[in-house]
Amino acid sequence: GGNIISLKVWDYALTSEDIEGQTPDPVSNVFPLDNSIDMPQIVTINWEYNGNRLPTGFKVYQNETQIDNIAYNGDILYGKQLNQATWGSTVNWKVISYNDNGDCDAPIEWSFTVMDEPADPDAVPTEVVYDEIQNYTGTDPEQLVFQVIDLGGDVIPTLDLNFAASVSHFDLVFEVQDQPDNPLTYPENCCAAFNGDFPNGNETTVVFGYGQNVNPDKLLHWNGSAWNDITVSSEASFDNVTEYEVTFTWTSIDTRSHDEFAVNKNITPTPVTLTNFSSIFVNDFVNIFWTVESESSLSNYNLFRSENGAVPVLIYSVDAENITTTHTYEYHDYEVEVGTYAYWLESVEDDGFITEYEPVSIEITAEDFNDEQPGDDDGNVATRLMGNYPNPFTGVTEIFFNLGTDEIGNAEIEIYNMRGQLVKQCAVSNDQSSVSWSAENKATGVYIYKLLVDGKEVDARKMILSK
Repeated sequence: GGNIISLKVWDYALTSEDIEGQTPDPVSNVFPLDNSIDMPQIVTINWEYNGNRLPTGFKVYQNETQIDNIAYNGDILYGKQLNQATWGSTVNWKVISYNDNGDCDAPIEWSFTVMDEPADPDAVPTEVVYDEIQNYTGTDPEQLVFQVIDLGGDVIPTLDLNFAASVSHFDLVFEVQDQPDNPLTYPENCCAAFNGDFPNGNETTVVFGYGQNVNPDKLLHWNGSAWNDITVSSEASFDNVTEYEVTFTWTSIDTRSHDEFAVNKNITPTPVTLTNFSSIFVNDFVNIFWTVESESSLSNYNLFRSENGAVPVLIYSVDAENITTTHTYEYHDYEVEVGTYAYWLESVEDDGFITEYEPVSIEITAEDFNDEQPGDDDGNVATRLMGNYPNPFTGVTEIFFNLGTDEIGNAEIEIYNMRGQLVKQCAVSNDQSSVSWSAENKATGVYIYKLLVDGKEVDARKMILSK
């Protein structure tokens, strides 16, 4: 007869115990790339795991110190926010996959360099998160869900794209930041920024979820040299009630596929907050001064003078300090004589925009000049107050006066609050023309200062203390 052949087949699945080495493979598809430069101080690293031997988790190291242990949770994009680095430093990091059999063989260490400290820290990114879909083909990729980022609160931003025409083997690589890479004129208006690669010439519907109740209403796009407002042209629609997202359409141009966007609140900060603009005649010149609470993106101030109703002429220009604390500017105008003068002030922003302020006027009489002040028949100059500077003032002011040409007896300056209470008394002598008063411990409001000679009131004026 014939030969009988017996065949037995086993169905067997390999496990990690059957694979020699037993430890998991290294991680892959990391962000940021090795030797990246100009990174922000706070970076969220990302990685994937595509190995054959399943890990238990991942040990995360920053500069040789383990900062976390993250459990394996399937085929997802993993992320970890590193500790804040110092400006200009180099950060070394690695992610080591492990299981019960040990750590992966030959784990890779990556590094990046943090940007140098900028002149305006508010205008550059301090935190960035990342997500990607590699080698995508089709029109409607899955929604990108980023790691938590501080956008005025812990936010998990999302990005959903829909292409009008199908793409083939396209890599979607996107970043979300608290500030864009290209600084904004008013960074305080930025709610969130994102950038990434778009398929050239392919109209894309974009839904970006900024995940917080901040009420933005402007969408900006970096055109390679400046920020453009594309709110209207991109048909941007903001949902600030339920989803907290913006929907818009975008078609990247052929010469550049990487695009950057900023979601903004439509608030243009006042470049200058002017709290006082005044003038006072002191002996033989007009002292013009103005006080500002804050300045930003301001180029300079221009001061104009008009004499007796004539056309104003420029007499002074000074660069703006652009500081956030109270600051006073002043100018001494010696080219004056008896007459009426008006002074105009304008501020000039960096982009050339000009703001004009209401003018201040001053009338100078013959009595105001030391050498022309009327007195008695013997030519003695009148004893009087000349005013104080600055007024209003925040802490210290200087009170000016004339004591005449004759020797006088006892003279003093007395200062009263509006309740009639004496708060300061200063004796003055014939060789003095001013006294300084520090009111840092006094309440804000109006004060009366008086000039007295031999106990008799000669003159009185008002001044305002504001803090």
